[in-house]
Amino acid sequence: MDRGRQRRGRKRCRECRRRFEPHAAATKHQKTCSAGCRAKRRRRLSRRRRARELREYRVDERERQRARRARSRGQQKTVVSRPGLSVEVPVLERDLLEIVDRHVELSRAGLRREVTRLLRFRVSIVGRNVAAGR
Repeated sequence: MDRGRQRRGRKRCRECRRRFEPHAAATKHQKTCSAGCRAKRRRRLSRRRRARELREYRVDERERQRARRARSRGQQKTVVSRPGLSVEVPVLERDLLEIVDRHVELSRAGLRREVTRLLRFRVSIVGRNVAAGR
């Protein structure tokens, strides 16, 4: 009786046809037994969808290739990654010098607050640009 109860919870993988125990949270909709089978299924479904919607696929593929070629030729503005912030250094240096000139007479704490605010602002802008470029 215990063995029959276990069998009812098992499903057959749509790719390799082996029996598997679906994850508890995905019991109703899990179709494959492993990541490899899942990748194989997604590739197969994508091929089928592309064949069914051939015109849309070709338009999308042309646009993807056009964008890729533009990036490789350097025509598209590239976003500077975190390690290569050298492009932002002159702008940051200018802003810092303006802050220092303004706060020469202020306390060290006031200067520290202003510099911290500027750096937080710069990091958020760089983070947004990197996210938008992906």
